[in-house]
Amino acid sequence: MKQKLKQNPKRTEKADLEQELRKKWKEKTELFSAVIAVAAFYGALYMSGITCPIKWLTGVSCAGCGMTRAWLSALRLDFKAAFYYHPLFFTVPFALAVIFFREKIPKWLRYSFYTALVIAFTAVYIYRMLSGCGDIVVFRPTEGFIEKTIYGLFIKNVNNILQFY
Repeated sequence: MKQKLKQNPKRTEKADLEQELRKKWKEKTELFSAVIAVAAFYGALYMSGITCPIKWLTGVSCAGCGMTRAWLSALRLDFKAAFYYHPLFFTVPFALAVIFFREKIPKWLRYSFYTALVIAFTAVYIYRMLSGCGDIVVFRPTEGFIEKTIYGLFIKNVNNILQFY
């Protein structure tokens, strides 16, 4: 630190601290902006009738399917419905806290939390997929946009061509 001050005497420790604070503030602002952008994009999709982009594209539910409905239920204080829609809905605030305050949380604890979260989401997803939880978690690839597009563009046209022979 003293070498830095000797090389540039005008630069003080206060200036270094201010620069560090600006850098951290910029990182937090960028992260917050990204979260808001994703939420806005998801909201626009939701208003256009696409409740889950992955399910819409593939016809297969993702590990987070039901999370929006769970939080809407929780905001209405209907925790039974919230738990039904997604039993891990309560982990979202903790995950956001870990992401936003990652510098203050030891690396081993952050990674332990992330690992536990991935394991929990994977276990719940597999359980819900195998148990057939009604319309929340589904495996219907024929209803996805990709399958419909492939069928509409290629298979349907091939069948029409083959009918002429």
